[in-house]
Amino acid sequence: MAGRLLFELFVECMIRGAGYLLVRTLRLKAEPDDTICVVAGLLFWTVIGIGSYVVYRAVSA
Repeated sequence: MAGRLLFELFVECMIRGAGYLLVRTLRLKAEPDDTICVVAGLLFWTVIGIGSYVVYRAVSA
């Protein structure tokens, strides 16, 4: 029960929330679909993760 709650909180806030902000910024007229928000959020966090790794490798070298 607690695991599902944490998972839902993580997905809702971190992934879908970030995706909603990105989609809403780019498409002002239409209300974003949940699927588009999740995909945009996953892409956002993937880019953040890869970018962080690249910066870490550049600084630690």
